Amino acid sequence: MATKMSPQLSTFLTTVRQQLTPHSIIAGFCILAGVSLMISNPSRSDYTSYAANRLRDRLSIQCDHLKGNLQAFIFSMPMQDVCEMTASGVDFAAAKALEPVVNQFTQPRKYYVLFSVYTTDVPLVGRFNTVAIGGQFITWEVE
Repeated sequence: MATKMSPQLSTFLTTVRQQLTPHSIIAGFCILAGVSLMISNPSRSDYTSYAANRLRDRLSIQCDHLKGNLQAFIFSMPMQDVCEMTASGVDFAAAKALEPVVNQFTQPRKYYVLFSVYTTDVPLVGRFNTVAIGGQFITWEVE
């Protein structure tokens, strides 16, 4: 048995159908995507954790070179300890130990609503820019 629609509801649905154009659908999708990117924009602590892992990977490659420059390195723990931790496979502990270093050498983030840009400049290792967007990080080295 079919139910009869009220005249007010019928008028409302007709009005919505007439105003729902392809442009309004695209605009609605763009607004929804923008809000989604704003909500999923990674925080500084997310970046710090990510960058500490990247720095650990970088240091594991550069340890032989950096061991000779231990006095010049500004770490909260001796560079040799970080190198030994990465060499022995204690990656998680090494990354956790590097988080304060990343924090110390990272400039305040540049927040652009939909994404953020972080710049980290670690002495003897390098300068890195990272775009944080949608819960992801895109990093490149600045020479």
